[in-house]
Parts: sequence; structure tokens; C-alpha cells
Amino acid sequence: MKKSILLIAVLISTSFIYAQQIAVKDVPLNVQEQVKGPFPEVKSGKYPVKWERVGPNYKATLFATSPTPATCLIDTLANLIRVEHSVSFENVNSKAKEMLKAKYKDFEITETYQIMTKTYVVYRVKLIVKPVYVFDNDGKIVEPTDIKYPK
Repeated sequence: MKKSILLIAVLISTSFIYAQQIAVKDVPLNVQEQVKGPFPEVKSGKYPVKWERVGPNYKATLFATSPTPATCLIDTLANLIRVEHSVSFENVNSKAKEMLKAKYKDFEITETYQIMTKTYVVYRVKLIVKPVYVFDNDGKIVEPTDIKYPK
């Protein structure tokens, strides 16, 4: 019983430690200034920024760039760790586009993100793959070439 209570207490406390929303006044000014580098539109103050603590770091979520928010992860020394924001699929490398088209014949792109750190830039692409299934009257999957159409 004591182990169960202890385990539940640890799980609850870790969820609070992992990400907690905090007020802007609780974020050091040098950390707040780091967001203005990659997102100069924040300087005007008309775009909302939600601040969270993620472990020892600060996470800024910006609702300025597109329908999907952008995020910045900044450490306690005000070093920019990671910037993630929505971009057009056209920004993705042509080899990656060719691979997706070869592997998935029919797909729809739902989101494309650019993730930047000091050492790399990567793209995360979310797809909806649209497979087409054809069933006979018995509920078995048949290949479109096996279908016998009435004449």
C-alpha cells in the first residue's frame, strides 16, 4: 500500500515538474529576449506568448506565425536550444519529397515543421496516407485487377 501511494505521488510530481505554465513576470528578461531573435513579430507585443517550464528550461509557445504555434526552448542561461515552426512543404529537401512520393503513392500533408538547433536543421512532415481498399460481397479484400465487372 505504501509503495502504491509513493508511486502515485512520484508520478504526479513528475508531471508537474515536466511542464508547468508560468507567468511572463516569472521568466527572466534575458530569456524573454531570446524569443525575439527567431520571431521578430513578437517585439510588437500583439502576439500572445505562453511560457512553460520544461524541467530546468523555458518553453515559449508563440501564436504569431501560422495557425499552428511555433515553439522555442531556452535554457536558464538564455541559450536558444531549439526552435520549431510551421513551414511550407516546399521547404523540404527534394530527395525527401521524392522518397515520400515513391513510398506513399497517395498521401496528404497535414503539417510540415522546421526544427532548428545550433548543430542541425531537420523537417518533420505529418502525412495522411490514403490507401484504397476494395472488398467483395464476402468482405474479403480484392485487388482492383481481380474485379470482374458485369458486361
